[in-house]
Amino acid sequence: MARASRTLNRYLAREVALAVSFILLGFLGLFAFFDLLAELRDLGKGDYNLQRVFAYVLLSTPTHAYELLPVAVLIGGFYALFGIGASAVVFPRIHFLSFVVVGAMLLTAALVWRRPA
Repeated sequence: MARASRTLNRYLAREVALAVSFILLGFLGLFAFFDLLAELRDLGKGDYNLQRVFAYVLLSTPTHAYELLPVAVLIGGFYALFGIGASAVVFPRIHFLSFVVVGAMLLTAALVWRRPA
């Protein structure tokens, strides 16, 4: 029972981590593109060249990641759970795990992505 629970926990954590990473990467790409478009308006003013535009966009990425992480965890968690679908409900029920235990496993997987207060 403990081995099946550990395997299921790793499976759920991997699925949630992959989905959150995928969603966060997509959002970061979108925000970087919008930042690039916004900064291209100021291109050529003074000594603001294309290299500095890309440097600004690249250096603003960690801030966007910090701001977008809660949204990415929410959307990625839903994406992972709906992607797993009925098989994720059938698998734990076969191994006699309650929905509370499966929910606790998902909560532990999601707590890895929480932001410090």
